[in-house]
Amino acid sequence: MLHRLPVRLVAVAVSLSLALLAGWGSSPQARAAGVKPGGKIVYGAWQDPDTLDPQRTGLAAATRLLSQVFDTLVCRQAGDPKIYPGLAESWTISPDAREYTFKLKKGVKFHDGTPMNAQAVKFTFDRIQDPSTKALSSKGSMGTYVSSEVVDEFTVKVKFKDPYPAFLTLAATATVGIISPTAAKKGLEEFARKPIGTGPFMIKEFVPKSHIVLAKNPEYSWASPMFKHTGPAYLDEVMWKIIPETSTRMATLDTGESAVIEYLVPADVQRYQKDKRFKVLLIDTPGAPRMNVLNVTKPPLDNLNVRRAIAYATDRASIVDNLFKGVYMPAYGPLEKSTFGYDPAVEKMYPFDLNKAKALLEEAGWKPGPGGIRVKDGKPLETLFVVQTNDQWDEVAQMWQAQLREAGIDMKITFESSPTVFATYNKGTQHFADFFFWSPDPVFLFAMYHSKSIPSNFNWAHYNNPDVDKMIEASMAEGNATKRASLIRDIQKKVMEDATIVSIHAKRTVMALDAKLDGLAFTFQTYPYFYDLHFTQ
Repeated sequence: MLHRLPVRLVAVAVSLSLALLAGWGSSPQARAAGVKPGGKIVYGAWQDPDTLDPQRTGLAAATRLLSQVFDTLVCRQAGDPKIYPGLAESWTISPDAREYTFKLKKGVKFHDGTPMNAQAVKFTFDRIQDPSTKALSSKGSMGTYVSSEVVDEFTVKVKFKDPYPAFLTLAATATVGIISPTAAKKGLEEFARKPIGTGPFMIKEFVPKSHIVLAKNPEYSWASPMFKHTGPAYLDEVMWKIIPETSTRMATLDTGESAVIEYLVPADVQRYQKDKRFKVLLIDTPGAPRMNVLNVTKPPLDNLNVRRAIAYATDRASIVDNLFKGVYMPAYGPLEKSTFGYDPAVEKMYPFDLNKAKALLEEAGWKPGPGGIRVKDGKPLETLFVVQTNDQWDEVAQMWQAQLREAGIDMKITFESSPTVFATYNKGTQHFADFFFWSPDPVFLFAMYHSKSIPSNFNWAHYNNPDVDKMIEASMAEGNATKRASLIRDIQKKVMEDATIVSIHAKRTVMALDAKLDGLAFTFQTYPYFYDLHFTQ
């Protein structure tokens, strides 16, 4: 690690093994070979951003796009454990990991022409804490932030109430990218439509539910050294086109309308892998896997045996094998395997066991009834799954519905689009919510399982366990990597014992692109970077 980073923070860095990203030349001459500057492309995206304000979004779909618009204090990319300079050219960390002092690059300007300086960094972080901002993912990244001190025009000291060893990693996420104070002060709604950062691309046009046009920033000259060239981006323009229907999105790649698409149907991945016109990228991601979250407060799921029965009745291997054709792998607990502190013991906690599921329901007083659905006190065992309309989860829901019926549980399914479904999940009218989270550090466990994350964050289990709250708080403040990993394992074990989730499959970034394109890189969250992307000669 660089820039006087304490040894104990090394373990916070998540190392992602990406052989497909290896082998780029190390010299400027090698990196520039075959580059054909210029051109416009269409990027086929599966989901409409909820907002273009990086601090107010809770969607990975928005953060992917905003990673092109906002620079961060430090930078990290997939497959590389190092933390590189970003808008900060150097930094120091206090021994107790409560204060981070950043020396900023000079001469950096926002897209509106105003200077990027220490005051802008302070404004950015203070705005996240302002209740009127209604920050989502960004607030989770800021931990117990207290304040930022402007030491001089290009030096800022960021202070936390408690030790916060994860901050340097999380400071590389676009949701805490540095924003233009001048633009943000014009109002939340205007900034949500046309946000202003310092990144290699600028928002040229935003038509909700249709497209966003990213135009090259011609003044860009402060790229992080982790990239492969300096100066403006190679591409002139990227149209970020919203194409929710997967088959339609793939068809645009086939016809050449799109040059890059995300979220391929797993059954068709092999077809693109065999077609020399295209490249396919399969990249494992950190964070939380795709899972179904159980509302522990809503009867009958307020009974632990019922929740555990649901976990035992789930045959995730069957779901994954049938729907995802080897593209995704089964998942078992709260964390992806590539996330710091992952505990492999969770993989053995709820093996598929239909007889065990039935026995637990019997113990909870639910007896076999008409049509195979169990009853108790004359009422059928009915539950509601409110499903987000995306990424084959309707098919997952239907297979899961059939599996739970075998145990005697009648699961109704309704659909609601994001982000409005978030309000439904926080309200808690559902028994089951579907969830996933992209994060390089398990600090997001606060957003998922801490009682303070009810009802305005991602604690859709409505889970309130004082012991878990304490463990989460301790894990966020612990600077010793070994002790922190132990706390994170304890958190995983407890939320699994309480059957708050049923994980289904590990996430992957699944993308296909025109074979004539090269230089696509990825953030450590596996969001694409378009800065080095170019057509080959």
